[in-house]
Amino acid sequence: MYEYIFYLIVFSSISFIYYGINSLLSKRMHSEYSRWGYDNLRLFLAWCQLLGGCGLIIGMLNHSLNPLISITSFLLTIMMLTAVFTRIKSKDGLLLTLPSLFYSILNAIIFFQSIS
Repeated sequence: MYEYIFYLIVFSSISFIYYGINSLLSKRMHSEYSRWGYDNLRLFLAWCQLLGGCGLIIGMLNHSLNPLISITSFLLTIMMLTAVFTRIKSKDGLLLTLPSLFYSILNAIIFFQSIS
């Protein structure tokens, strides 16, 4: 695996762990999930974000678990593409949609590097 992928994995995993914690604890995030129509899925999605971030770290630290990086980054890519469509559907505008798009691309890069 290329060295820059290490940094991408660290950045993505920390971001998803942070966002997952915010999704669990933040009142602002609770209202955002309600606005998007995902209030009933907030806890599930928060745990998916936390597990995704942890999965990337565990897969990176234990090279025998490289398939874990592939699976996790693929699922995070799908989650973030769904977030892009949610932002578009909610008419949030480009500035609010860019982070979801960025993380979709970032995790797609991690995924494709992990399977090559």
